[in-house]
Amino acid sequence: MYDVATTLRYFDQNIFWILVATGFAWVGGSVQVFEALRLTHRDKMLGFPISYFCIALAHDGTFAMNYERWFTSVHHWYFTNIWFGYVFFALVEIGAILYMLPYAHREYAAKLPKAVFYGIYFLFQVTAIVLFHLLESVINDPLNIFGLVPVQLISILFIIPFLIRRGNTRGQSRIMAWALLLGPGSFGMLQSVAMLPALRTPLFYGMVACTTALSIAYILLLEYYRKLEAREAKVVAPADAQGLATV
Repeated sequence: MYDVATTLRYFDQNIFWILVATGFAWVGGSVQVFEALRLTHRDKMLGFPISYFCIALAHDGTFAMNYERWFTSVHHWYFTNIWFGYVFFALVEIGAILYMLPYAHREYAAKLPKAVFYGIYFLFQVTAIVLFHLLESVINDPLNIFGLVPVQLISILFIIPFLIRRGNTRGQSRIMAWALLLGPGSFGMLQSVAMLPALRTPLFYGMVACTTALSIAYILLLEYYRKLEAREAKVVAPADAQGLATV
């Protein structure tokens, strides 16, 4: 897909914009992960689709396990430094999956034995890891530039059905919504483009426009459900007060 030496020279010449795009992706992604854990703890239900963590671990874990590539073969300061971040987040994601799996079982398949549900998830996780290795080898992506795209896409693709299926805002927040919009949903997607000029095509920018639109739609839907809940609370409160008055 690209020549490593040429791409690394491009990195050195355009590092400012690469770091800006990386910052949006990593800050937005970090808020997403830790806000998901906070919401899960607060509401005792999934704070984000667990499918995201499945894909994220496959990507981050694959990057983290390739120590020799980044420190010996590539040996560019950007990748050797960012490797530590991927190791950290791979460990966080493992912890998040273990913490969130019981909530996922309760919400998605309560009638299924836990052992069966956990086994199915394990198979999904192994499949995701294999698919990332396959993607990397098929498209010849030794610097894991295009590999960033599926992780960012998965951030926004499942969150809207997640909200609509529940029909309420439990397990979700404005912080999460805005982190998705400003991070993986829009500016974060430009990380791969900043690294690799070959991706600067109408198709890629069209995809970024779609993810941005989806992120905005998620914010609007979240606000809709918040207003709906507020109206329902106002209806219930007078009814309760009237019931107490007649007792």
